[in-house]
Amino acid sequence: MRHASLAFLAWAAPAFVWAQAPGRFPACDPKAKTQKIVFVHVSDLHANFNPGQDGVSPLARLRGYFDLTLSSEPFAIFTDGGDSHDKGSVVEQLSRGWATDRIVRSMRYDVRTMGNHDFAWVPDEAFAMSRDTGTLVLASNLTYKGKEPGLWGASDYGELQVGCVRVGFFGMVARSWTHQDEPSEAPFHPDLLSRLEYVERARELVSRHRKDVGLLVMVSHLGLEADEKIASQVPGIDLILGAHTHDILWKGRRVGDTLLVQAGEGARLAARVEIAFDLGLSSVAASSCALFRNSPGKAPADKIVQAAVEAELARYTPDLSREIAFVKENRDKKQIAAIAAAAARQALGVDAALVDAKTAWAVWTPGAVDLQGVYSTFKVERQPPGTPGFSSFMTAEVSGRDLMLIRDKTDQARFVYSGPGDLVPGRTYRLALQKRPALAPQRWLPPGVSLRHLRPAGEVWEALHRYARERTAACLHLDTEDRLGRCEAK
Repeated sequence: MRHASLAFLAWAAPAFVWAQAPGRFPACDPKAKTQKIVFVHVSDLHANFNPGQDGVSPLARLRGYFDLTLSSEPFAIFTDGGDSHDKGSVVEQLSRGWATDRIVRSMRYDVRTMGNHDFAWVPDEAFAMSRDTGTLVLASNLTYKGKEPGLWGASDYGELQVGCVRVGFFGMVARSWTHQDEPSEAPFHPDLLSRLEYVERARELVSRHRKDVGLLVMVSHLGLEADEKIASQVPGIDLILGAHTHDILWKGRRVGDTLLVQAGEGARLAARVEIAFDLGLSSVAASSCALFRNSPGKAPADKIVQAAVEAELARYTPDLSREIAFVKENRDKKQIAAIAAAAARQALGVDAALVDAKTAWAVWTPGAVDLQGVYSTFKVERQPPGTPGFSSFMTAEVSGRDLMLIRDKTDQARFVYSGPGDLVPGRTYRLALQKRPALAPQRWLPPGVSLRHLRPAGEVWEALHRYARERTAACLHLDTEDRLGRCEAK
């Protein structure tokens, strides 16, 4: 079996050799005139690995779908477009990303690229994500410039010998994001050089490697618009397996001779791409794309992935489904923001709190709430990398005058305030507010407001979780002062 040499351009780290598993694909049939190659592509899974009501992890089903494909298509390749981290499971937060790292390895991808959210826990966990001896990990527009090159394992290019067809891969990573939830040109880490001229970088890679392979694939975490731009300006890419913007292309999209693929997010879909390769002409004869709905019962669960998920849940949240609070009435996002503000005052010991209703991810219906339910109400996106979520709480000191302005003049269609009714203008108050307005008060708060002694104070879901447990211990509903039936206060 041929070993694939991962050649780097001059700006990148020194080259190394990545070897595909012996016997991973059948040998070339010298009599064959065509060869069918099938890609199963997933992306933006965002730690959505918790088992569903059927007890099966959706990631175990995705791997099961690939295995089912592989059973009839020996030249099938399993790929991932990045963003395995953030949002999803509360276990992602409790493990600081390490549970997600281990579950990703259990998926046994052939090829994957890093996504911007895969740098959430910079540096140790993100660098570990780049080192995967069983998978070709790509980040063609990033290179490590630190003093320990062994920390960074991603390559700018790699190849698989798939039967008679030599398939080349490169992968592109989108830019980082700011605490304002906006794109940034800042590097993911000081030791990582990022190139954001995506078209130019793709053109370099195609120019260097196109002549050496029968099929050239870009595994992209740039988003659909950027993929279309590259496809239109850089001829020679046969297939772009996309991610990042969570678009859904049910049959793919063609731009020139390039087929673009996007399969949404959250482990709900997988793309199946079929390519008929003409061995005589060494070119693609035909290609097509269809999406698989990852619903219960649609594919068998892979035992390795299922076991990995169950092990992480047992390690971090053995009581994940245990009821911790009870909701009395239907609650919309603004009402939930008001409860989160009350939770901040109690859990953080502040005088007042301000919560952005648009940072809530869910609405509530009457019934029990478990830990995952609390977390899913205020999911975390760590931006910039290695920092608390952009919706996390910070505390600040403000004057009574400024707190009046915040209470009366902040956008009341969006923000919910909780605090004392009578404010003394000359007194100093402690305020909890989220990171986005805390770090850009001129953008979100009334003119003239001054925030002093800003400090991180944890994620919103953490404060809400403490508040929920205290309410239940006091035999109260989470959202009302109504007592819980058959309850004795602790």
